[in-house]
Amino acid sequence: MRDEQGTKAEKPFVTGTGGGFSLLSVFLLLQAPDREIGMNHATAKARLEASLVELEARLTNISRDLAEPPDPDWDEQAIAQEDDQALEHQGSLIEQEITSVRRALGRIEDGTYGICVRCGEKISPERLKARPEAALCIACARSAAYPTV
Repeated sequence: MRDEQGTKAEKPFVTGTGGGFSLLSVFLLLQAPDREIGMNHATAKARLEASLVELEARLTNISRDLAEPPDPDWDEQAIAQEDDQALEHQGSLIEQEITSVRRALGRIEDGTYGICVRCGEKISPERLKARPEAALCIACARSAAYPTV
């Protein structure tokens, strides 16, 4: 942006008209800083609910596959048993994801969504966008993944 003399000028943060924020909008933002977070909660809730439906469908498919009767051929049974072990492991991971999603939905309902359950600090919007079910801020998640001895 250039001023009347053609020199480079800084873009104003707050302006009366056009190009920036009005004083009224800045005042309203300061009075209700969680307005943007509230919109993110609605978006997160929708994403979490959609994820829950998909995870439950995957778990149902795994359960159905595991319930199939064994093949009468012994060689096929051995292969099927290995496949079943892999499916059981996948099912266990999906159950853990379902639990995380349900807990996140519970945090939305009780008003603690976006707050780290370990340290009480705010979880960054970027982290919540990437992992809407996140219960820990990035610092706590790192310390949980790589504890110091």
